[in-house]
Amino acid sequence: MSQTSPGPRWVFCEPCGKRRYHDRKDARRKRRVAHAGDGHMSVYPCPVAAGWHIGHTHPDLVAGRWVYPKRSA
Repeated sequence: MSQTSPGPRWVFCEPCGKRRYHDRKDARRKRRVAHAGDGHMSVYPCPVAAGWHIGHTHPDLVAGRWVYPKRSA
């Protein structure tokens, strides 16, 4: 009998209106599967709750004019 690994775990993030993944690993796994070959999607920390989102990479981040703020643990 084989066991399959469950897919990425997420909840709906009301303040952001997006899926919020429980950990970075889940978000990265989903990005790799759902957005394969799309180099413009990134995983980033939710600004209002513990968790991670997937979204388009902001041009300022790519250009080095902005960095993600440090989150407290």
